[in-house]
Amino acid sequence: MNIYDILETRPSRLTQPITDFLRDHGTTNSYVPGEIVLEEDSPSDAVFIILEGEVEIRKRDSIGNTVVIATAEKGTVFGEMGVFLNVRRSATIAARTNLTVLALSHAKFMEALQHYPDVTFRLLKSLSGRLNHLNERFVAIVNNKIMIMVGTYIIDQLESTALSRGEMTLYMQKLLKKTQLDNLQATNALANYKRLNIISQFNILAPDIITFRVNTTILRSYLASICVQPLA
Repeated sequence: MNIYDILETRPSRLTQPITDFLRDHGTTNSYVPGEIVLEEDSPSDAVFIILEGEVEIRKRDSIGNTVVIATAEKGTVFGEMGVFLNVRRSATIAARTNLTVLALSHAKFMEALQHYPDVTFRLLKSLSGRLNHLNERFVAIVNNKIMIMVGTYIIDQLESTALSRGEMTLYMQKLLKKTQLDNLQATNALANYKRLNIISQFNILAPDIITFRVNTTILRSYLASICVQPLA
């Protein structure tokens, strides 16, 4: 296996020595779909390279739910951030299909970086790009989940009170209790709905009481669009 193909860079004269290093010092492990390869917050004791199959990258959000923030396929390196920075795992990795990985221990991974400094540079470049992508993806998913929770609450309240014209009085504490969001998250979601022209005639009657008019047709359409979460 060509390490430079894994890191999405062009081959060089170090390709064969690094490939030999991986063959000599790595171990091969297999997993079935759904099986956990590594857990979020667990110690970082190895780096993995996907030889066959695909994985899901899962992360806990701000309200305790686990969401899939990306997938990865053959040739991808994962687990290197925790080993390189000597921190605990930042996400859970689970087999999406039948999976075969090559695992390189913490000590051997650091030894490879010391012997092949060019790999260190290429690895950091690859890691930087991946972190930016995953951070953006995770923020988008969390924001969408908050919008879904607030939007669903609004629709439920309108239906329960039979307010067909979409005129609503919202009691913030009831919203927070029902959704388990904090005040800033809920307020930001309402502001976003106002910005999107889904709610209008927005009036704050008291710190806990807000009235507004809802375009329920557009709200339902918007919720349907963000409920579909394409994988990166």
